[in-house]
Amino acid sequence: MHTTTRWMMVGLTGLLLAACGSGPVRDSGSSASASASRGQPAEPGQTHGFGATSTVNDYKTLAAQHIVAANAGQMFSGQIPPILRSVVVLNLSIDKNGNLTRAVVQRSRNEQASALALNAVRRVGTSFPKPLHLIRDGYRTLDYSETFLFNDDLQFQIRTLAGVQ
Repeated sequence: MHTTTRWMMVGLTGLLLAACGSGPVRDSGSSASASASRGQPAEPGQTHGFGATSTVNDYKTLAAQHIVAANAGQMFSGQIPPILRSVVVLNLSIDKNGNLTRAVVQRSRNEQASALALNAVRRVGTSFPKPLHLIRDGYRTLDYSETFLFNDDLQFQIRTLAGVQ
């Protein structure tokens, strides 16, 4: 592949990942607990002191850790390849008790990867952290998007935990 073309692909992949990085729920607050909680996957059902100052981004980090814990055999670690086999964006809804109530594909070009991403979140099922105060008045669920990055072996990383590459 020509070097210029390859760099264009890398740039386009970066733009796609940047566009997929945030979900439909916005929270302008920040918290140091997001970076502190990235180390170990959360135990299913635990909230890890999810207090009133936590943000949606903190919640996404904890939820992603639960997905990792339930799907260890399907994950890849290390650097994300410059060209991904597939990027799947899911819209997720979690109720106040930490139950997955809805998971739908928002964006994908690969049916097999879409099915793997959906199955990954369904494995967590009723063991997501409780979003408690993050559910807005008049709503029954916390709704957000999560992005799954698939390599050539159809193993994935979760964008929320992938960090800067």
